[in-house]
Amino acid sequence: MKQFTLRLPPDLYAKSVKVARRHKLSLNELARRGLEHITSKEAQAELQAAYDLLGSDSDSSVEAFLPAQREVVLGDD
Repeated sequence: MKQFTLRLPPDLYAKSVKVARRHKLSLNELARRGLEHITSKEAQAELQAAYDLLGSDSDSSVEAFLPAQREVVLGDD
C-alpha cells in the first residue's frame, strides 16, 4: 500500500470529517472510496468513448447480425 499526504482547506477538512463520521468511516477510508469512485467513473467514460467510436464508422454496422442475435437471445431455431 502506498501513502501520501493530502492537504485540504480547513472547511473541506471539517466537512469531510463530518461525512466520514456519519458513515462510520475513517477519513482515510472516505478519501480512498472517493478516489476509487472518481477513477472508476473516468475508466467508464473512456470505455464509453471507445464504444461510441466503434459505431461511428459506416463500415461498422451491426444490422446484418441482428437476426443472429435475436436467434441467440430468444432461443429460436
